Amino acid sequence: MDRTLRNPPCPPLRPDRLLAALAVLALLVPASRADIVIPGANGSDGALNVTANTTIDLSQAVAASWDATSPSPGKGVYDGAKWAVVFKYSSVNIASGVTLSFKNNASHAPVVWLVNGNVTISGTVNLDGANGVISSTTPGPTEPGPGGFRGGPPFQSATLLPGYGFGPGAPVGYHTGGSYSQVGAGTSPGTAYGNTLIVPLVGGSGGAAYSATSDRSGGAGGGAILIAATAQVTVNGTISAVGGDISSVEGCGSGGAVRIMANALGGTGIIRAIGGIAGSTSGGDGFIRLEALSVGGNLNVLPATAVEPPTSPVTLWAPTTAPSVRVVSVGASAVPSDPSSSLGPAPADVRFYSAAPLTVTIETKNVDTVNSKVTLRVTPKYGPAVLVAATYASGTTATALWTAPVSVPQGFSAMQPRVDPK
Repeated sequence: MDRTLRNPPCPPLRPDRLLAALAVLALLVPASRADIVIPGANGSDGALNVTANTTIDLSQAVAASWDATSPSPGKGVYDGAKWAVVFKYSSVNIASGVTLSFKNNASHAPVVWLVNGNVTISGTVNLDGANGVISSTTPGPTEPGPGGFRGGPPFQSATLLPGYGFGPGAPVGYHTGGSYSQVGAGTSPGTAYGNTLIVPLVGGSGGAAYSATSDRSGGAGGGAILIAATAQVTVNGTISAVGGDISSVEGCGSGGAVRIMANALGGTGIIRAIGGIAGSTSGGDGFIRLEALSVGGNLNVLPATAVEPPTSPVTLWAPTTAPSVRVVSVGASAVPSDPSSSLGPAPADVRFYSAAPLTVTIETKNVDTVNSKVTLRVTPKYGPAVLVAATYASGTTATALWTAPVSVPQGFSAMQPRVDPK
């Protein structure tokens, strides 16, 4: 099963896009209240000092509550209920000229830094989605940044066809970019999703392969990160959550999400979460949100955003009253509460051995059952995705069940429901 709506290296930006679209923040906003308090920022992962190119392996995070003291300092914790890999650093320093990258957790969860001190980014924090490839011998979907979604794989054989890409904004046909805050370019775009609060924290969707016989895969979605610091965040380098691309024919991944929350924010660097750029199939942009009590410097931000003071108390996670949707069963098989959607070779979240149609049961919470529609996207690892309209079965706005009849193709498939107004 793929992630519900909260829940997969890209070349440099073209100079013309960079110069034309960057928004420059040159602000100085005095603090109007006491310094912010970041829950869980206990410093138990120690200081993160990156002085050489480094990749953090998110699969090493220990399963625990997001606000727990890290059992293995430096490795963070994975909270399946929040769908996040959370680090509690005492401070963060990314030196100039070096790049910090990430290897995905099995769940493809986004990254959260809760910092009891300063964050200084002089180098690069890379959450970009992987580029597409031109090769029928490169199997599998392209890999996203943490918190993002995979791009459609290339043609493998007559029975392993190219894919449309994964995620809540993935295309519904070939030759199209993924969507997020904006709809991706191309002939068959998916639907935009998310919100300017970036709550819940989620990344970009993957793009589609070029055609039903193409050896060109789609780019993956940009990842997502929340940096919440009790002191100052200074960005003189780059934070990048860009969607993957390759050329003008296959779909690019959409941009991811970057959210920064701090007592003070400054610097002259770049923060970007744009879609991959490739002619008529570019990915849609993602989201950037900046929250600080005081702001200075000249940050280059793309897509553009305003700076707002944090809420008091700060908001890290979606409240329990927020709308949510998830698949609870496929046929007679219950779905794990924290599905990984590995798509192989690891075991599937649900396995069955019949080609007969199945009923997929979907649960919504805090969703208006009269004025909403629920759609289930079934995306095979290889081949076209299918959208199935779900039917209301029982329950109330608080908790309701919906059903969708599905004929799942042989092999691995991801299922992802979403709710939209009628």
